[in-house]
Amino acid sequence: MTVNSRATMSSTAIFFSQQPRQYRSSPRGSDTSRAPHSAHRSGSVTFRAIAGIISGRPVRDAPVCPADTTRRCRYADRRLFLPVMTRLPVRITRRHPGVELPAYQTAGAAGFDLAASENLTVQPGEVVLVPTGLVMAVPEGYCLGVFARSSTPLKRGLMVANGVGIVDSDYSGPEDEIKIEVFNFTGRPVEIKAGDRLAQGVLLPYARAEWIEGDAEGRSRGGFGSTGDGPGRTGP
Repeated sequence: MTVNSRATMSSTAIFFSQQPRQYRSSPRGSDTSRAPHSAHRSGSVTFRAIAGIISGRPVRDAPVCPADTTRRCRYADRRLFLPVMTRLPVRITRRHPGVELPAYQTAGAAGFDLAASENLTVQPGEVVLVPTGLVMAVPEGYCLGVFARSSTPLKRGLMVANGVGIVDSDYSGPEDEIKIEVFNFTGRPVEIKAGDRLAQGVLLPYARAEWIEGDAEGRSRGGFGSTGDGPGRTGP
């Protein structure tokens, strides 16, 4: 399947949904007419995304539901993930004049660095919220993931305490400052100076779940180490 590569989108990563013009069967629970972000236009498939529309090339109609309709599906469609290396406008506010805007350090960097806006000392075993002095209005349909930089635990003895921080699109008020939650896992105090880059932010598209309650399907396969810790299995 091809998509017109000349189309311009303001997005770093976009999810698309293709709705076919016909399908072989209509399993229980199927509702292709309500498949989100999809449309048809003049015999071609149109891909509708968060930031706009990409017109697809004409494609052959093809069945997408399995002949065995015992497996229920909510949407009888196909999904594509298309990375697009373009810029996404994000409104940002500096709460202090001396705070620098986040920057991408390399041409291919996925994340921009987030730095401390003031001097702090983190005691051994202590968890501290480090202010960045920044408020971001993350566009609707995206969230901001706050990840540790690889050098933060290696060189500073600090780690992002909550694993990955998530900044929602509605966390954008005047007092909604982005902060980095760090943990000092060493046995000594760690000094943080204003301007020290501790984390990196990545803009991520997301989907919200529409719950469809029902019986569990498939076969229980186990978890929590059920496949062992040694070499992987080579057979079925």
